[in-house]
Amino acid sequence: ANVDFTVLRYLGEDTVPTNTPTHTPTDTLPPTQTLTPTQTFTPSPTITPGGPTLTPSQTPSTEPTATGTPDPSLTELLVNTGFETDVNGDKIPDGWTGSNTALAKTDKVKCNKDTNDDGIPDKIFARTGSCAFEFKGNVTAETSKIFFKPLDFSAITNGATVTLSVYIDPRSGTPAAKFAQANIKFSDGTKTKLLLNIPGGLLTYTLQTNSTVIDLTGRSVASVKVDLRYNGISGKFLVDDVSLTVGSAARSSGLSGMAP
Repeated sequence: ANVDFTVLRYLGEDTVPTNTPTHTPTDTLPPTQTLTPTQTFTPSPTITPGGPTLTPSQTPSTEPTATGTPDPSLTELLVNTGFETDVNGDKIPDGWTGSNTALAKTDKVKCNKDTNDDGIPDKIFARTGSCAFEFKGNVTAETSKIFFKPLDFSAITNGATVTLSVYIDPRSGTPAAKFAQANIKFSDGTKTKLLLNIPGGLLTYTLQTNSTVIDLTGRSVASVKVDLRYNGISGKFLVDDVSLTVGSAARSSGLSGMAP
């Protein structure tokens, strides 16, 4: 019995050291807590800087086309240049006067339409805004027109550059037919005309311009008139964003290459 007891006691003493190593490793297991550095993958949210930087690239491409801010060095002589306003609903843009427009019964302001009633226009007439002006041919081939006469043209001084510009969607209009003109009359009875003709081979809005440098030696400007017109038997076209601008004499010195 004594031998057995000492054996058991001896074995008990052996087992005690074996327990201590097993406890100490489990204490060292906290290094497994160092797996939390896997949390350091949170820098992957640094992808978000890539997101915000995309928005600045959006702003340069969209804002210039949307704003279309006028050149402050130019004086605009016309009003309602985009034909957006027609308060009385007579299909002639406010500020403008119609002549023979009833002949075709379709020479009128045309505004974008939402035929699907989904809040998004799907029938587009305007280049900018919502409206444009449409001309159609008439069986008599008489000239129909809308015109505007500015009351204040004092910006036209000696050496100034006057520029007529119109965006036209030619559609089926007669190529080379005159569709716009500016008529500047002087106190000595002479006059200067700026003419624009319908371009051929185009299926969308295009800018047509004509310019002249004004010589007021011994004379002054008596009147200014701009008209848009059509005298075709058939065909139709749209005009939008018409403009008659005046650049100062100082600015004109850099525009001598413009078409007279």
